[in-house]
Amino acid sequence: MGIFDIFKKQDNDNSPKTAEQRKRETEKLLRSLNIPYIDHLPLVEEESEVKVRVAQEVAQRILVLVFALVRVLTNL
Repeated sequence: MGIFDIFKKQDNDNSPKTAEQRKRETEKLLRSLNIPYIDHLPLVEEESEVKVRVAQEVAQRILVLVFALVRVLTNL
């Protein structure tokens, strides 16, 4: 099982997984890879609550953050 296999649907059910299901699966994967994790962290949003952003919006945000980082590091 690869680290990105967790993003693949494991069953033929098209219903979204709950936050609790995703957390359990992630913890199981981390245990199998001997990666430490903090088990008492809270759950994240349900899939139905998440706003999936388009690639252009993600790219714009990355550019703004990189620009801000360069400004801070170069004291411009």
